[in-house]
Amino acid sequence: MKKIYSILLVAILVFTLSACGGENAKEGETTNKGKQTENQAENQGEAKEDKEAQTEEKSDKEGNEAQTEEKSDKEGNEAQTEEKSDKEGNETKTEEESTKENTDNKSENDSDKEKAGKDDKEKKMENKNLPIAVISTSLGGEKLEDIKIQLRPDVAENTVNNFIKLSNDGYYNGLIFHRIIANFMIQGGDPTGTGMGGPGYGIKGEFSQNGVENNLLHERGVISMARSQAPDSAGSQFFICHADAPFLDGAYAAFGTLISGEDSLDKLATVKTGQQDRPEVECKIEGIKIELNGYTAKDPVVIKE
Repeated sequence: MKKIYSILLVAILVFTLSACGGENAKEGETTNKGKQTENQAENQGEAKEDKEAQTEEKSDKEGNEAQTEEKSDKEGNEAQTEEKSDKEGNETKTEEESTKENTDNKSENDSDKEKAGKDDKEKKMENKNLPIAVISTSLGGEKLEDIKIQLRPDVAENTVNNFIKLSNDGYYNGLIFHRIIANFMIQGGDPTGTGMGGPGYGIKGEFSQNGVENNLLHERGVISMARSQAPDSAGSQFFICHADAPFLDGAYAAFGTLISGEDSLDKLATVKTGQQDRPEVECKIEGIKIELNGYTAKDPVVIKE
């Protein structure tokens, strides 16, 4: 009996120890589990904080990079703008220089062309051995540069012969240009100074409307015979075109072209005029000399009045 009691006591003791150990173990496990949970939470919190910090750092970094890129883009755009502005400025300058050079070249070319044209014109006339009329003029008593006219007997022979004879006879000495219209013509050769006088005869009108071929056009500087409505009424009066007058072509006898003295022509043609286009300042023909240059002038065929 005593032995049984001892066994029961041992069993109870063992059971008690087992139960306590189990509870302690369970409590330990719970404690450990709680502690692990706390540690895990702490770790997760720290990880979260680290992640947030990394995110903020990344965000700040991205922001800085974005600002840097924006700044770089802005600087790049400004540089491009400055470069474009400089380029446009250079292009504008280049265009201005090019335009100026082209203008200068054009002016030089025009000047050279005009000079060459005059030289060619005089050379061509010299080669043809055509006569030249040197008309000395004055404006208000002041002598002007001589007006030189290349006479054209090849287109109006009788008209040229008549003009040469009157000039050599001194007929025009001291006469005036009694009728002047700027941008049209200056007219003279009337001994009465009224536009009604002449040498007392007429000559055949050498122009196409009068049955005579004459291809010399009424351009600036061309000399032609003045006349009344009658086609053969021209005698001594002549005019020099200040500008092109194509409406006269074929209706008046053109017989020469200006080769020098354009300034004198302009001065005479632009004086102030009054009634009947008469100049208010005296525009005088001082005299006319003829350079024949090998041409043999004949006596003109005249028509008695």
